[in-house]
Amino acid sequence: MRTEDVYNFPLLLIAMLAVQNRRYSLEEVDARHFKKVCVVAHILAITELLLIGFWMNNFCGGFQWNGPPEAMFTYHPLFMTLSLQFLLGEAIMIYRMLRYVSKKISKFCHIVLHSTVFLFFVIALKAVFNSHNYSLPATPNLYTLHSWLGMTVVLIFCMQYIFGFMTYLYPGFTLITRQIYLPIHKFIGIAVFIASTAAALMGISEKAAWHIKCWSSFCSEGLLANFSGLVILFYALAVVYLVVCERFRREIYAAFAGTNCDLTFCTDCFGNDHLQERLFSSSSRLSSNTIPMATTKERSLIASQGGRYCFSIICTISHLLGISAAALIGIWMGVYGGGFDWNGNWKSQFTFHPLFMALGLQFLFGEAILIFRMFPFANKKLLKIGHSILHASAMVLFAFALIAAFRSHSTAAIPDLYTFHSWIGIALVACYVLQFLFGLVIFFLPVIGESIRKTYLSIHKVAGIVMFIVSSATCLTGITEKAAWSVADWKLFSSEGLLVNFSAMCNLMKKLKSNKINKNSVERKRCKGKRKLCRRPAVYGGSAQDNFYKFFFSCFFKYCYCASKLSDFIIPKRLTKVTTLFTTSSCARLKHIAIKAIPKSR
Repeated sequence: MRTEDVYNFPLLLIAMLAVQNRRYSLEEVDARHFKKVCVVAHILAITELLLIGFWMNNFCGGFQWNGPPEAMFTYHPLFMTLSLQFLLGEAIMIYRMLRYVSKKISKFCHIVLHSTVFLFFVIALKAVFNSHNYSLPATPNLYTLHSWLGMTVVLIFCMQYIFGFMTYLYPGFTLITRQIYLPIHKFIGIAVFIASTAAALMGISEKAAWHIKCWSSFCSEGLLANFSGLVILFYALAVVYLVVCERFRREIYAAFAGTNCDLTFCTDCFGNDHLQERLFSSSSRLSSNTIPMATTKERSLIASQGGRYCFSIICTISHLLGISAAALIGIWMGVYGGGFDWNGNWKSQFTFHPLFMALGLQFLFGEAILIFRMFPFANKKLLKIGHSILHASAMVLFAFALIAAFRSHSTAAIPDLYTFHSWIGIALVACYVLQFLFGLVIFFLPVIGESIRKTYLSIHKVAGIVMFIVSSATCLTGITEKAAWSVADWKLFSSEGLLVNFSAMCNLMKKLKSNKINKNSVERKRCKGKRKLCRRPAVYGGSAQDNFYKFFFSCFFKYCYCASKLSDFIIPKRLTKVTTLFTTSSCARLKHIAIKAIPKSR
């Protein structure tokens, strides 16, 4: 940092304040959008609870804790939906819904909701174990894929709860440790929620496949089960969207958002061209040494050497899991499913369906999403071509998979499209084809303007990730339905049953690893026609000169804060909030915020 930057620093602060009105308008739009999606999410959550409760009460024997085993079991799906869907989603969204409230209040609500989740799923587990143990003959425990995934979710949730309590509440670790653990805590929380959603969908599929005898005739109970699964899936997608979307994050401006202070007087400073030149030349020099906040999206997973190793390891594990899942499904269908024969009986025809779907909508789909992350320095045109080729190959594979499923059903005279798996599968295929066509037209035709491409890019990314999550849910429910109908000795932990469980677990882990890489990997940026990696120095440390300037500005803002407390007219109310906000912040973070606030037109 140069000496003249000290004199230009107040100009940067003025620039930051001058553009607040524009930022308020954007925040108002984001707030309205957030409220709409949040209201829809809560409506879906209440609807899923009502549907599950109505299903269990009217078709499964009602709720009786000391009654027959079937009536005891009904508490399990209701309390699991209440805890690991509704309350867990609320606990995740609480930092978004209360982003303008003190973080202590949000943290308290977060821990209370998680404690309530723990209480309800303990009761749900007690109900299912009692119903299995008291039935005649006794039903074995923990042999299905749903039970494996459910117990994994419960164990990881308990570990996450303990580590989070110790890190952020009591005894409380150091600030550096909290910042290091925070992204891990967030990722595990979202992963647990996605896995709990998958477990809920597989539980609905198991219950429907075993107990709904009229499912193929579109009876009321079968339709109720299907709609319950759809509502749970849509609620999970809404929660993940609200949590992952960068626009809804708690920001440092949230401390004074919503005020009506007029800052038009600050725009008069830009009338002098020489002053503008000094301001933006200083900002360009400062931007090269900017140290971002720990919560900004510029923090990249491979910004350091250790991050590169971590990226390579996770990427390799993701590839191995994808190949393993496809191989296990191929072994299952080839050895236990009747073999592969396109012109054989209906069982040997159907075996092509799960194999091609696993290859197309899991492995190739995931590779197409990750290709921009795996090759961050390659030519973008080549990556676009590779991206489109992978998606086209996936479309060819799932087209053959659909033909195989319909042919086998026609040969065996089995009705089509009556299960929850088939509903979300057909919807996914239709959305996938539309996504492919829109992407092909917008990103490959030269007549499409750059502004349209930039606008559609964020929609394209979100839609791709959502469809990949839905494809994983489709795959898991399909494996569950196939196992429930065809694996006769699943309760005896047979080799076929274990193969089914491990195949689905590999699919789920592949999805979570792909989402982790896609979220935290390199952010591709254009800089004068060349592609480069955005590298940032560490948040802590620095030279003696930088530390001196940090100390100087820290003392300056503390002085402003004390003066504003003594007399309200010394510093305007708006500037008082800024100084109060930054008394505990370093100079580097303040520079970063000020530079980001400068209009990009310069």
